[in-house]
Amino acid sequence: MNRKLAIAMVTAALLGTGVSQAYAADGYVCYSNLFYQTSTSGYGTQIYPQMSNSTTFKCWSATGYTVHQLSQSGWTIVQMAPVMYSTTVSSDGTVVSRTRYQLVIQR
Repeated sequence: MNRKLAIAMVTAALLGTGVSQAYAADGYVCYSNLFYQTSTSGYGTQIYPQMSNSTTFKCWSATGYTVHQLSQSGWTIVQMAPVMYSTTVSSDGTVVSRTRYQLVIQR
């Protein structure tokens, strides 16, 4: 067998097994609705509301999806974290924090 034919056969075998094929994953960043926390002390621990089965996240459209709905549709949650959206301090020292949960999903 000549060298060129052997190389062609190995290349064809690799292409046929999918070794050289790349598959594109699909992923999105999703956010829950904003929730507000008010503090007049200016310091202390921020307590985030608990997520529940009814917490909805907006990903690629205005429609909100629960974690259950996303997983039933084949999505896997890669990361979940509370994310600070904004903080406002009023003239009387009241601090209002706006936060939301962020999900990173893929399939």
